[in-house]
Amino acid sequence: MKKCTRCNVVFYLNERLRCLYCDTRLITTDTDDPAKLRKNVVQADRLEGEHPFVRWLLKDRGIERHGRMQFMIGSYFRVRTFKFMYNFSRNEMRMNKDFKRILIQPLSIMSFLTIPWVIWNFIDSMAIRFLYNAHCERCNWKYKKYVSGQKHQRDECEYCLEYSALMEDVLNGRIIQTEPRFKRQAYRKVTAGKKSAYHDLFALKSQVDSFLDVTSIWFSLLILLFLGVLLFFPVAIKMIFQMQSQDYLFIMFPNMMM
Repeated sequence: MKKCTRCNVVFYLNERLRCLYCDTRLITTDTDDPAKLRKNVVQADRLEGEHPFVRWLLKDRGIERHGRMQFMIGSYFRVRTFKFMYNFSRNEMRMNKDFKRILIQPLSIMSFLTIPWVIWNFIDSMAIRFLYNAHCERCNWKYKKYVSGQKHQRDECEYCLEYSALMEDVLNGRIIQTEPRFKRQAYRKVTAGKKSAYHDLFALKSQVDSFLDVTSIWFSLLILLFLGVLLFFPVAIKMIFQMQSQDYLFIMFPNMMM
């Protein structure tokens, strides 16, 4: 087992090298004292019963509701690209019978730097309500009834169940205990030719996504610059003409301007 000396949290997966909360390098911990180990481990049974450390972590960064969820998910999977966060928000919208909000990705100050994603956000937020027109009681996810028939396809339902369980454990801090189990299950599913949410989420890291993020930011800045010029250019031209008119009058009628 590994321990973070900064957060005082023990991780059950020996392959993990850094803390998922603060990115500090982990050290091997002594497991001879079970009582001491239990005392130092972040534990929680439900999302509503978050461990005090998790609450402190989120409060310390001033993160609320959806933003804090994205922060925790991004910290665990070590990826915070726009595409990854958008896909997480989209899957969250599919959870439960009703839609939680109007837009898939809530707007924020960062929306000014992600204009292409904002446009897609509006389009996809309308489309998702028509595409996912049925609800599965077993996994509690919405699905495409006209594609799956009357019932939710079993493989997709199992995938949704794994995704929900993984997200819940990451958000309540229990992932440090259940991480080895998710990894074993993912290995068995991939070996059997099935899809695994755990495997797919870790496989989403891509240099292309990082490049698209940079491109999106530069494109957004150019759009803002263009709108700024379009808005202030007529005002600037008017001010210049006024200044030139005053200079002309001063030259032609110097006595009148005194």
